[in-house]
Amino acid sequence: MAQPLFTSPQQGIQTSKWLWVGFGTLTFVLVVSVLVILVDLRSLAARLNEMGTARSRSTAARELEIGILGFTLDVRRYLEAGDERIRRSATDEADRIDRARADYERLATTDRHRGLAARFSASWVESRRLGERLMDSRDPQHPVQNFARLDDLRVQLGDLLDDEVQREAEEEYRVRSQAAFREAENAIRLALVLLVVGAGIAIVTSGSVGRGVANVARALHVQRELLRVTLASIGDGIITTDAAGHINYLNGVAETLTGWKTEEAKGLALPGVFQIINQHTRQSAENPAIRALQDGRIIGLPNDTVLVARDGSERPIDDSAAPIRDDNGNVLGSVLIFRDITPRKVVEKRLRESEARKTAILDSALDAVITIDVQGTIVEFNPAAVTMFGYTETEAVGHQLRELIIPSRLRDQHQKGLEHYLATGEGPIIGKRIELPAVRSDGTEFEAELTVTRVALPGPPMFTGYLRDITERKQAEETRRRLTTQLEAAVRAREDFLAIASHDLRNPVNAIQLQVIGVLRQCQREDRSLEAEWVCERLGRTNGQVKRLTRLLDNLMDVSRLTEGSLPLEREHVDLSCVVHAVVDDLRDELGGREVRLDVRPVPGEWDRVRLEQIVTNLVSNAIKYGADKPIEIALTADVDTARLSITDHGAGIDAESQEKLFQRFERGVSGRQYVESTVGEGSTFSVELPRVPQPATGAGTSNIDSANNNS
Repeated sequence: MAQPLFTSPQQGIQTSKWLWVGFGTLTFVLVVSVLVILVDLRSLAARLNEMGTARSRSTAARELEIGILGFTLDVRRYLEAGDERIRRSATDEADRIDRARADYERLATTDRHRGLAARFSASWVESRRLGERLMDSRDPQHPVQNFARLDDLRVQLGDLLDDEVQREAEEEYRVRSQAAFREAENAIRLALVLLVVGAGIAIVTSGSVGRGVANVARALHVQRELLRVTLASIGDGIITTDAAGHINYLNGVAETLTGWKTEEAKGLALPGVFQIINQHTRQSAENPAIRALQDGRIIGLPNDTVLVARDGSERPIDDSAAPIRDDNGNVLGSVLIFRDITPRKVVEKRLRESEARKTAILDSALDAVITIDVQGTIVEFNPAAVTMFGYTETEAVGHQLRELIIPSRLRDQHQKGLEHYLATGEGPIIGKRIELPAVRSDGTEFEAELTVTRVALPGPPMFTGYLRDITERKQAEETRRRLTTQLEAAVRAREDFLAIASHDLRNPVNAIQLQVIGVLRQCQREDRSLEAEWVCERLGRTNGQVKRLTRLLDNLMDVSRLTEGSLPLEREHVDLSCVVHAVVDDLRDELGGREVRLDVRPVPGEWDRVRLEQIVTNLVSNAIKYGADKPIEIALTADVDTARLSITDHGAGIDAESQEKLFQRFERGVSGRQYVESTVGEGSTFSVELPRVPQPATGAGTSNIDSANNNS
């Protein structure tokens, strides 16, 4: 027989009383528990909202950083290409940044947040204005000039977003997360305490109440685990499933990316909502959440995964899936966390295109382009450098620049210059064009033109050098200088020749004129009796002078001789003493009654008679002109090889300064040496030494002697 529950009515009444007390107490405890939990949940919701705001600020900062990088790249591309489509893209990117900036300012809830937003806005406005000015003033000859300031602003904005905005948002998210966890744990602990108390009461009052409380506790524990994983991943797209892979939750980002609402997708198999394919093969990709349920571990998505939304649109994504476990390690479901990486893909594509353009420029450049790091190690070596220096790219990259292309005598100087720049930021060759020697792989040196620039990148400095082999240019310059010198010498020779020719032509003309004047004077005498012998003599002398003049005119017309600086010599066997007597005889009329003292003897040699006559005539004419009507002395001596002719006058003499200029202008005709000895107030002696046999030719312009006629 079953044992009765109550042994007496009083006991039943008492028990009922305590049962009602117990139920009342339990109800009170439950009400209090619910109120406390509601308060904690309200606080927890506030923390979650703050966490969402912090995550939104972090996301906005990331979008701002990506947008600023995209805007900077568009400005650079426009400066290089000048394509208006690129400029419109830059403008659109700037507008998107302004909208994202407005969202961030809206999310700024503290003075700290608003201060960061104000700093970012000021730098961004300056960056946008600078970018627009650069695009408005684009110079095709210098497409990226003044770009460094824009790049510096980009780096500053990136540092602000990364080091302060992003870090502050993440720190706030972490703090809020910890506070939320603490409040959730406190709420759960309080609930557990109250539930234990209630469970004790329920044990007294009813076993079913106790079982219900236990079930609630287990449900709260599961919800706590789900809440922890969700909070750890908030801000990206989040999908949770049960152990069978059926969806039970999508957050707002996941709804936007997939095109499914939670109400529509709840209970559906995950692959039907989260459809992913391989970007390259277009084949369905393995679902990471299903794999996480199967393997019980975190599964990451491949980098080439594309999410196909409900409307058929596609976007690249990444991130991972993880299993949800209970305290016993049993898999209860999975959480899938993913994000849209389209902006990052766009930036990566632009960077790849920029790198491809740079590679094409380096590969097609005619100049050698070499980039080194802060240690002087080569990191880039273009094909022109390979051709110029004889090293392959593999042989050059990774080696010290100074060991490969810098002559050994200049390596210490190069190293000191690099160390000085790193220490002070000042370098004597940065941004300048210089010429210096370089060495090839075979050890040969050549002249190179070098320009060095610092690569505008964050971090340790890098340097790019542009080198051009100027060996041919130097050779051309040397050839040009040599030809210029020769041309100048030819011009001077021409001028000297013309002066000499005019001087030489004057002498026979003067002699002819004197002979003619002598004949005319004789004809004007009253008796007019002209001796035939005298007339024939005068006419013979005139004819000789005419022949000399004819020969000079023939030489003058030969233009090719002008560039040689001298007239050709028509050598023949000549007795210099006969030439002296003939000249003195020709100048009798000029001498008048002046005494001429001759001390000459026969001196034969191989000379040009006309040039000899010019020399003797000019020297005697000088003595007549400047000898102050005093006697003139002519002496002729010789040895085996040389003849020496000296003509002395007793006139005013020549000072030392004038003596140095006597033979500079009229040296040519007969190879030899000339001297002058003079004392002011006492007279001068001009001497000429002539080789009796021809000397070997030394080229045009051999020191030749004509006269010092107009210098004495």
